[in-house]
Amino acid sequence: MIIKNNQKLLKLKTIDTLSAGVYSLDKITHLINYFYEFPLLGTKSKDFKDWVAIYKRIKSKKHLTESGRSPIKSISSNMNRGRLC
Repeated sequence: MIIKNNQKLLKLKTIDTLSAGVYSLDKITHLINYFYEFPLLGTKSKDFKDWVAIYKRIKSKKHLTESGRSPIKSISSNMNRGRLC
């Protein structure tokens, strides 16, 4: 089942899993706004906050230098399974 909501594309994978895909850096704001409106719970909310921080660094082009990539690498290494708590 595919749900189209404005410019967002959401796909219901199973009864309890929703997959969201965005294929443009400019359209990621739709996904970010969605998760601000419907927040994730638990550790995933921390991962989302880190993901937004990385997105903002990329959007401001800080990822184009080594000194800008270093914080991104550090943030991403602590996401998902790398997160201690």
